[in-house]
Amino acid sequence: MLNIDFDNLNFSMQPIARQTEAGGGPYMDWLKMEIKVTENDFYGKVNWLVMPAEIEKFKNSLSHAYQVLIAGGGKINPFELSGVEPNFSMLITVANPWGHLFVQYTLKDSPDGPTLNGSFGIDQSYLPQWIADLEDLLKFPAQ
Repeated sequence: MLNIDFDNLNFSMQPIARQTEAGGGPYMDWLKMEIKVTENDFYGKVNWLVMPAEIEKFKNSLSHAYQVLIAGGGKINPFELSGVEPNFSMLITVANPWGHLFVQYTLKDSPDGPTLNGSFGIDQSYLPQWIADLEDLLKFPAQ
């Protein structure tokens, strides 16, 4: 599980099921995730189907950003965790070369349903745990 808990924000991404089909392939493997965000009096929860390859791509971008930041900075393009299913997205941009990051998230109940948008700032010290948590999510067993 990926969990972010500080100040008045609690964000969690919990795998609840994995659906795989015989024969493999990137479109035959899906993780069903429960995404929850609580910030002050705002609360949102959605279930999101995501392909492991989409999480892997985000994890790799996060790892790259961390390596650039600990090496003293450099150009890091914004990167996003999103997928084919539109229920959740998280965009990360670098606020400055000293390791501060800006995170924007969107939860949607359905493509044209209610939306919860929010943002928060973090520093690079959070990234190693996020990367490890994402690696654990990718190991979630098939059901």
